[in-house]
Amino acid sequence: MELEFKFRLILKIKKHENQNVICVDDNVFDWDVGEQELIEAIKFAENDVNLKDQILKSLRKHFLDSLSEVIGRNITIKELNLALQNGFIK
Repeated sequence: MELEFKFRLILKIKKHENQNVICVDDNVFDWDVGEQELIEAIKFAENDVNLKDQILKSLRKHFLDSLSEVIGRNITIKELNLALQNGFIK
């Protein structure tokens, strides 16, 4: 017999060291993009809308992959947005 455990994680945005951060069960989700690397990527992409779009998609994927690893399962951007509205991720 296989048991399935269901639980909910509390996900919220809080102020931490003068920044808005995402917290998972009151633990700060410590993720960021190197500011200098981001500035360089934006300069490199300059007027190339497609390249800017690819950079944003890459950042979104990296963020979701990192958060999924912390949570213990893959999550989608839709699930994340819903969790930030209602405070829970199932």
